[in-house]
Amino acid sequence: LGTIAVRDPALVREACARFPGRIAVGIDARGGKVAVEGWAETSELTAIEMARRFEDAGVAAIIYTDIDRDGVLKGLNLPSTLELAQATRIPVIASGGIADARGLVAALALGCDGVNMGSRFLATKEAPIHDSIKQQILQADENATKLIFRPLRNTLRIFDNSVARHILEMEAAGKGIDEIGPVASGQKGRIVFEQGSREAGVWAAGISIGL
Repeated sequence: LGTIAVRDPALVREACARFPGRIAVGIDARGGKVAVEGWAETSELTAIEMARRFEDAGVAAIIYTDIDRDGVLKGLNLPSTLELAQATRIPVIASGGIADARGLVAALALGCDGVNMGSRFLATKEAPIHDSIKQQILQADENATKLIFRPLRNTLRIFDNSVARHILEMEAAGKGIDEIGPVASGQKGRIVFEQGSREAGVWAAGISIGL
């Protein structure tokens, strides 16, 4: 739970009561303050204040991302991650820019309880996706992703392809979710992974593919 945790803390508490041990709160921070609405807005609440707000609520974990680092290939923000991990009793999961064992060890050394790693695992032998997509990930650099859905306040970083650029053009033209949705369909993304056609649809990719 992200923006709703800022807007409606009572709902988070209710969810934790109904589903104990299964609710995580996502904190995306910009300059130490919690960003909301798909990073479109920055609240006055600090990451530490938000974490402490839920210490007695039964939240299973805090998933923490410093979005000032997003897209700059600098990995974790070590000072802010350490500060948050030391400031709350809730387990902290570090997220964003972690692509190897060094990032994992750094996060654990800072007091985090784990890391959120996605794109890196797509390139493993065990990942059930087409090998050509794995090779695209391994060959990519830091310029190989785009951010979409910002006008929809649900920012998502995806691999840069013709479909991603088409979606950005649609957003610039003021198109809404009814028109953009079919283009960004998860069913098309599944074709990418199953058939290896990188232009068949959109697929999520973190900036760590450039590491």
